[in-house]
Amino acid sequence: THFWGFQQQHVVPDIVTMGKPFGNGMPLAAVVTTRAVADSFATGMEYFNTFGGNPVVCAAGLAVLETIEQQGLQQHAREVGDYLKAAFTNMSAEFPLIGHVRGAG
Repeated sequence: THFWGFQQQHVVPDIVTMGKPFGNGMPLAAVVTTRAVADSFATGMEYFNTFGGNPVVCAAGLAVLETIEQQGLQQHAREVGDYLKAAFTNMSAEFPLIGHVRGAG
């Protein structure tokens, strides 16, 4: 299972930004980037973010990641998603109003 939608496309982006869901509602954000992009910030240009984080919200962010891993939430989401995809695909035979069932996004 994946954390990021772009992983389904087998690409590696130059920049990934994460906002409030990263801290489960706590004001936490992150930017993950390549070394080349990170080095371009060393020109004196400063990066500012209102969700920059502090020890409390950083602890919340770690707790979110730990909970996802420990409770198997990604696998659970896959299982529920597979079930729903199959159910909607079956229903689409009876209800033409249901269009193409893709199961992603």
